[in-house]
Amino acid sequence: MAKKNTGATTKRVSIQIKLMGVMIPVVIVAIVAMVWLVQSRTEKILLEESEEQLSTSAASAINSVNSWMNDIFGHLDAQRKTVEHFDMTLEEQFDYVKSTEDAASAYPAGIF
Repeated sequence: MAKKNTGATTKRVSIQIKLMGVMIPVVIVAIVAMVWLVQSRTEKILLEESEEQLSTSAASAINSVNSWMNDIFGHLDAQRKTVEHFDMTLEEQFDYVKSTEDAASAYPAGIF
């Protein structure tokens, strides 16, 4: 004996199809919204972090260069004061400056 499809079974299947037709787009929209939200927040966080790291790196490089320059200027100032204080000929001055320069220092090619 074959079962007859009753109106209740057809209605139940019809309601399930309607619910699926509503639920699937809602879930898709919710997933897309969550992915977009996560992506935008992550982008903002990454940009802030990279700007902070760039700023820190630039400040560190500036401090390093300033320190290096101050060291060189201090050394040159000491040489200038010595040359001015003592009465030396041009050749003696050259020999003095040459003897006080270290070839492995911050200015290996010399300061001339």
